[in-house]
Amino acid sequence: MKSDSQKIADKKVDEINAEFENTNAEITQSELMDLIKQLADSKNKEQRTLADYQNLVRRTQDERFMIAKLAAKDFIKDLIQPLAHLSLASEQINEVGLNMVISQLWQVLEQNGLKKIDCKNKKFDIETMEVIDKGKKGDKVIKIVKDGYMLNNEVIQHAKVILN
Repeated sequence: MKSDSQKIADKKVDEINAEFENTNAEITQSELMDLIKQLADSKNKEQRTLADYQNLVRRTQDERFMIAKLAAKDFIKDLIQPLAHLSLASEQINEVGLNMVISQLWQVLEQNGLKKIDCKNKKFDIETMEVIDKGKKGDKVIKIVKDGYMLNNEVIQHAKVILN
């Protein structure tokens, strides 16, 4: 299948041939070289335009993916705190149905890439933790004050910890 520019070039060639057949004129070597150069330039321009278009499509897809990822991140980040409070309340109430619903909510979030940062008895990691209180040694987590979370391997809430 010919591109539009190829169809136009073919039409031009046919017009030029028809014109020369009618006038019995001959094309000079320099005119032929100019036409060949123009054709090559047109082909190069078409290829660059096609590459630019393909890059635009790829960038647009990447931007859409990043926007969707950011929206999901913000949404899940907003859900964590109320769900954590609901979990604490359910421990006090100890209602089976409520516990089941909360468990399902956490499970759905985990299926969508949310993970709790495991830091109990671990060495302090500045990338995933924030120190609330520090003992003499200050290198190992002895208590988690507030859980930290990662979404698709990106920290969205640092764990607040107490060190030994």
